Amino acid sequence: MNTINSITLFVALNLLIVGLSHVLQPRMWLCFFQLLTKKGIAGNAINALLHFGFGSLIVSFHFLWSWPRVLITFYGALVALKGIIYLFFSSIGVKSVSSLNENNINKFKWAGLVMAVLSIPLFYNLSNIWI
Repeated sequence: MNTINSITLFVALNLLIVGLSHVLQPRMWLCFFQLLTKKGIAGNAINALLHFGFGSLIVSFHFLWSWPRVLITFYGALVALKGIIYLFFSSIGVKSVSSLNENNINKFKWAGLVMAVLSIPLFYNLSNIWI
């Protein structure tokens, strides 16, 4: 498998597994982000580094601008940008994470559903390569 398809698989697997965990375990994600909130700017740094690391990995190995593969590049760039914003402007990251609570726990389910659905065309594209 070449690098482009490997990164596509990496993104597809992460979207599916992390997405389904958001749907099936929203309370776990809420507890995780509450833990980050309790750590203040150090918790924000953890969140920011996770985003930047994931996004920059995608962009570094999947810098394509042809349709539809540009969507993976764009996704990676957005995730990396979110990490950069949280690193440079920690108050934005802290505010974003601290706004999560029991009253809006369904946000995790919706986000997870979107992530899982976005993985489907990636796996479909990969299945055409494998068959």
